[in-house]
Amino acid sequence: MRSFRVVHVTELRYFASYIRPACLSLLWRDSAVIFALELSRSADRAGVRRLMASPSSASDSSPAPSPAQRPSLIPEPPPAVRQPSETSPTATPSAQPQTSPIAGISDGYSGIDPAAMDDFERGLGGAEDALGRNEQIIDRTLRQIDLDTSGLGALREMRNWITASRPDLRRRSETIRAQQSKWSAGAGLLGGLSDFDETVYGKAGHDPDLYAAVTTVTQAAEKGEIDEQTLKALEKRKDDPAFTAGLMSALGAAGFRELMAKTVDHGDDRKVTRLQAALGAALGTASSRLSPAWRDQLAPPVTANPKEAYAVALALKNGKADTSFLVAVARKLDAWDRARSKLPVSSPDVMVPLMEALGKNAAAAQDFFAKDATALKHFLTERSTQDGGKALGKALEAAMLVFRDHDGSPDQPSRGYLSAKLASEFAHLEAQRIDAGDPPESLIPAAITGRILAGYIADINRIAQSGTGTRVPAVWGADNPSIPQQDPWGAQFDLKELRQVMQEAFVDSSAFTPIIAAQAAWRSITGLQRRWPGVATRSS
Repeated sequence: MRSFRVVHVTELRYFASYIRPACLSLLWRDSAVIFALELSRSADRAGVRRLMASPSSASDSSPAPSPAQRPSLIPEPPPAVRQPSETSPTATPSAQPQTSPIAGISDGYSGIDPAAMDDFERGLGGAEDALGRNEQIIDRTLRQIDLDTSGLGALREMRNWITASRPDLRRRSETIRAQQSKWSAGAGLLGGLSDFDETVYGKAGHDPDLYAAVTTVTQAAEKGEIDEQTLKALEKRKDDPAFTAGLMSALGAAGFRELMAKTVDHGDDRKVTRLQAALGAALGTASSRLSPAWRDQLAPPVTANPKEAYAVALALKNGKADTSFLVAVARKLDAWDRARSKLPVSSPDVMVPLMEALGKNAAAAQDFFAKDATALKHFLTERSTQDGGKALGKALEAAMLVFRDHDGSPDQPSRGYLSAKLASEFAHLEAQRIDAGDPPESLIPAAITGRILAGYIADINRIAQSGTGTRVPAVWGADNPSIPQQDPWGAQFDLKELRQVMQEAFVDSSAFTPIIAAQAAWRSITGLQRRWPGVATRSS
């Protein structure tokens, strides 16, 4: 039998131990007679010799092979038959064990040479055809010589096993080819033999592209040496929902987190940055298809290396995750960060890419701050970020300025209602911080404060004209008759608190400029010419 460079594949060992004794004889032209003899342990050998001496009695009229060609009529005791369900990880060694195709590879090594696998699969196809063609011939021959035909069940079992196994052998060959040609320029060892990970193959659902993606991307992240072909293949598929969901499932949440963390060590490399972006985009594409259990395992445990939390936040930043997925993971990262509050802020800061991710998804940003009563206060008065609050400020702008409407009600608030409520709470918390002097300066840039207040210029004018304080934080729902369309939900401000916040912010002209522009626009709509009594201007 031809030696194939395929190592440690369970089906092949099963084939060798189970099928070989019968199939060797089946390949002879007198296969029907000879195979029948080998299947029958209790055959009358004298009668068999008389039968073989008279070829005309056989169903096959072909000339008998010469003695030099003919195998022994008295078979050696066959190896014990093992059913497929009884196979063990360690195969029984053959009587003449073959040496490893590559010196130095241990018996536990698993690898495939796709060319040899193709040859083997075609050989199995030939055996399958031969078994199908000869079963009736063998059955007739056995009956002619009055021998037991119960052994033919083994033939049918062999053929069924071959029929079921060939598609998987073809998939395995295709898998290695995908790894070598589509996903990497040099994944195989010398001589065409490539590593084959049975565990990954199972997790990938026997999908060639998924297997190739997992193995090549993992190897690239570990070594920091990114094959351009690997990058292009991943970038090509990063927007495919079915492929990315399969990739995330094959990696597992913890596996994806650890994979991303490995890239952080090589983050300055341009190709690594592209890999991070592609992995983050793939996560975002798959996010709506991933289970809550997968999602909940994405954030690391408190004891994990901070690099893992940063890597998850980085992936969220680089993708466009489903809103509910993003909010759920963001809350877990926030909880992870708060649990480490007595430790120095890790570098790089996990919250910076997380806030960048929220800043790109206004609905997620709003849910993150509006549906956690502690979130806004925590980030405005307790948790500084290493970028000076720029990313936090962008997330706050998205949460307070994107959605402006007058839908819903206080009992069933719309996103526009939540925007106004957050803006009122924002001014109130900033005023409390200024009163307490802790922290002494705002944790977000003054320009962000200016843009948020400018978005509520109508409410600032209303409060300035009334000259009175009000209960805060709260939402204003009355309509202004001075403008034709219905007002969106407005933010309630306390006049004293509003003055404090504006005085602090207007020291920076970048905060004052958007307010002036918004006020000019407001005047053009309402015809309002009066100054704001009691509200600070930059000069005051």
